[in-house]
Amino acid sequence: AGWPIVNYPACVDTGSTVSLRLFADETAARAAHLAGVCRLLLLGLGREGRACCQPPSLPRAVQQWLAGIEMDAGALGADIGRAAVRRTALDGREEVRDAGTFADRLAICRAALGALHVETQRLVVAVLHAAQTLEKELAAHPSPAALTDDVREALAWLVFPGFVWSVPWEHLRHYPRYLEGLRLRVERFGLNPDGDARRQAAFAPHWRRYIAFATAARKPPHDPAALQDYRWLLEEFRVSLFAQTLRTAVPVSAKRLELVWRDVGLQVDVHPPM
Repeated sequence: AGWPIVNYPACVDTGSTVSLRLFADETAARAAHLAGVCRLLLLGLGREGRACCQPPSLPRAVQQWLAGIEMDAGALGADIGRAAVRRTALDGREEVRDAGTFADRLAICRAALGALHVETQRLVVAVLHAAQTLEKELAAHPSPAALTDDVREALAWLVFPGFVWSVPWEHLRHYPRYLEGLRLRVERFGLNPDGDARRQAAFAPHWRRYIAFATAARKPPHDPAALQDYRWLLEEFRVSLFAQTLRTAVPVSAKRLELVWRDVGLQVDVHPPM
């Protein structure tokens, strides 16, 4: 008698090894299992797996900037390695749930991981250099606090400890354009401060409701995939407003953002208190 208890099994990454665990939430189980399988593949690759997780070579200025945002170089190298494995053998494929499938994915890694690791690492290094350069330009060219705070907030939501793993490649690959858009906004602000203020007024309501929801301690039922779509459409919308010459990866407008927000499934709008 009573209600059946449903749990979802996952292979969980514990750092140097993996363990099996049951989850009550299917989405959490899938995310944990993805990370766990990545760890198993890295362990199966042996020396090549360890080499993929070495910290990248970074300019001293970038290293200092990373220390300022509490991003550890060792963890960064590990995240690059894991992200490269995910791209190589897991993204867009069925979950690994048996030994035969694991062996196939391990073979794929042995054949293709090297090139994708190099590509991933180069992108991440370029992103970190662009982020550090943006911060340097903000410091070198004093701007109104509203602009500086807004750009730094946008940067903090793009580059943070763990971003290389947590941001899927389909979005991570657009980071150079997003960061260039922020840089161009700072560079061009003095030419038309009123225009910048109007564009920020158009952007802010969409951004603020996302931040309010994403940082809420308790979230109402929603569609996580639609929420992620909304989050990355926000970056495209920012580019369309402040750096149109860079173009957007997808069509975007305030109207489209409203439609996607509805798809998130929230019954009421979410805004931070004024």
